[in-house]
Amino acid sequence: MSTGVVSLSSQVGGRLARLKERMRARPVVDSWGWNWIRWPAMASCGVGACPATRHAKAFAQLLALAEPAVYPEELIVGALRLPEPTKKQLAALKQSETCSLMLPPQTIDGHYGIDHDLLLREGLEGVRARVEARMADFDPGVEDGAVCQEYLRAMRDCLDAALGFCDRLAEAVEREAVHETQPRRRGELQEIAEVCRRVPRGPAQSFHEALQSVWLVHMLCRWENGQCAGRFDRTFIGFYRRDLAAGRLTEERARELIGAFLVKYNEFGNWPQGALLGGLDANGRDMTNELTYMFLEAQGELALLNPATCVGWNSETPPELLEKAVEYLCRGNSVPAIMNDEVIVPSLVDAGVAPEEAVNYLNSTCVEITVQGASGIRVVANYVSFPQILLRTLHNGQDVTEGGCDSVQTGGPEELTTFEQLMEALKEQFAWALDENARRTIQGLYGHPFARNYPFSSCFVHDCVERARDWSDGGPRYNFSYPQLVGLPNVVDSLLAIRELVYDKQEMTLAEFVSVVEANFEGHAALRQRILNALPKWGTNDPQADALAQELVDFYYDQVSRQRSSLPNGQFYPGFLCWVMHARLGMLTPATPDGRLAGTAFADSLAANQGRARAGPTGEIASLSQLSFHGALGGMVYNLMLNRTMYNSAEGRRKLGQLLETYLRGGGFQVQVSVVDRETLEEARREPEKFADLMVKVGGYSDYFVALSPELQEALIAKEVASG
Repeated sequence: MSTGVVSLSSQVGGRLARLKERMRARPVVDSWGWNWIRWPAMASCGVGACPATRHAKAFAQLLALAEPAVYPEELIVGALRLPEPTKKQLAALKQSETCSLMLPPQTIDGHYGIDHDLLLREGLEGVRARVEARMADFDPGVEDGAVCQEYLRAMRDCLDAALGFCDRLAEAVEREAVHETQPRRRGELQEIAEVCRRVPRGPAQSFHEALQSVWLVHMLCRWENGQCAGRFDRTFIGFYRRDLAAGRLTEERARELIGAFLVKYNEFGNWPQGALLGGLDANGRDMTNELTYMFLEAQGELALLNPATCVGWNSETPPELLEKAVEYLCRGNSVPAIMNDEVIVPSLVDAGVAPEEAVNYLNSTCVEITVQGASGIRVVANYVSFPQILLRTLHNGQDVTEGGCDSVQTGGPEELTTFEQLMEALKEQFAWALDENARRTIQGLYGHPFARNYPFSSCFVHDCVERARDWSDGGPRYNFSYPQLVGLPNVVDSLLAIRELVYDKQEMTLAEFVSVVEANFEGHAALRQRILNALPKWGTNDPQADALAQELVDFYYDQVSRQRSSLPNGQFYPGFLCWVMHARLGMLTPATPDGRLAGTAFADSLAANQGRARAGPTGEIASLSQLSFHGALGGMVYNLMLNRTMYNSAEGRRKLGQLLETYLRGGGFQVQVSVVDRETLEEARREPEKFADLMVKVGGYSDYFVALSPELQEALIAKEVASG
């Protein structure tokens, strides 16, 4: 088994570097930029058409108008090149009556992984045959039968459109071969054309065909809003071993194909596409194999942002794999993140997922958990601002944030005479906010099938064909929705400050403290500095803070559990993903009692607030280990930011590996690492053109530092100072 020596020749490595460079130079593919095709096509179906029929018509029109693109030196091919819309087409877009149907729902969807094994085993034609066979099971004379047949017909139409596009792609590669003057490249193009004639139309027979089939169908799903990349080492290992044993493939050629394959996932820009390496097999044993290392090495050596790769850790994970992950992280790569199989898999099983499917989980984009090929999740249903809830509590239910709404009255500051009363009021406000969030989520989902359908992608997600229902309409085997709590560390630190200043030491009344906060601490700079630097803080292994956080997390879990069965066609499970919302929600929120100023970002993960990690990573890990993340399928983020000067040696890397393993063995759900230094971040902010490839972790995903908003950049610099 390979353990990390990248044996690429300079010729092969040079090709991959050029592929990456050309990919970065091309305009980012905007998979949302075809509304001028989509909406008029949907409108042309007439008022009585079902949503799936409308979407199938739009999908077919997209593929009919798009030209297949083949780029220089590619080994894995497939891209859409859309023509520029004409004035007439833009006018039709403006007049389209379906615009109102495309309003985004109240949840974020598209976070599904398709069944790659089904695709590679049967091909598009085999899947089409499945759809046709299921259509025959329904009686069109019965109302439900006619509806089910119409939906399955939309699936079939999408598959036909995809098959037609795949044929045109093969023709495009053949034309490239005819015009190619270099014999070696001409031979490559002829081979690629033969591959494209066979897949994804039919079953894959080789490692190259498997990669080509998965990429092309992923690309088509991406235009339909599909997000997840997959479990590549698990999916491709059989093809790799068979080709290697038969002498049809060398390790170097496999590495070249893998690198070319991964570069393609970056054509859609910075939006994360979840992938997971390693993990457990169906028998619960570690399944790390030679492709685990080869995919990790290819992404690490090329410093690719996508896929959004994670490593699945368990107690049997080979030490060499964690060492390799740490090596790339310490180089400044932002991947991989680490996910804990021993927390996530049992959580899925307890949620009703079959054990053999639970081990096939994915980080859907950031940290939210989905089951590849079998689940439909709404990763954000919705973001819940905990600091906003605290401010409502301090203002007797009145919302003081921008665009917020009032809630229930739980008593003003003068009435909350004990800390216990404050906590009871906070919990009542918290419960109200979660109930309101569940109501809005259900309301959004009720209208969702009329806004979006995914009849092509749904062909590869069980049990959409069997149920004749779309991914968006309860078709998948498992349907979960995740409310995401943002700003827990801010609330814990705020409560600690209130308890000490108001209730324990009685230095001021709660009303007086609220007035100080309302004034954004103006005229109270010394008090603010005391709050920031002298009072107890979450993420520092402080018993008071840890107990308070555990109490709030337990209450959150209980409330979401109470709501679980209220969701039609699914279940609610809690999460702590913040994505970029710690900055966006912070911009709308006045100052908070933890010393945070108005308009500034909330905490960027569940660890200590930016600038407050007094006890360093060991203190954060000690605090996080006090919380249970069992059942938190919405995910959590531990954003560990470290100073590069401390981890650029073999000893530093060894210590980081030990730190990560301690955290995971203690029940940590996820950890993501950025190894940077303040000077580099500040220079990148001043001269972004010099740091186009500088990657960092943000709230659960990777991004280029120079592409972030000024607020997120500032929050990251503050985080690095604290962790350095």
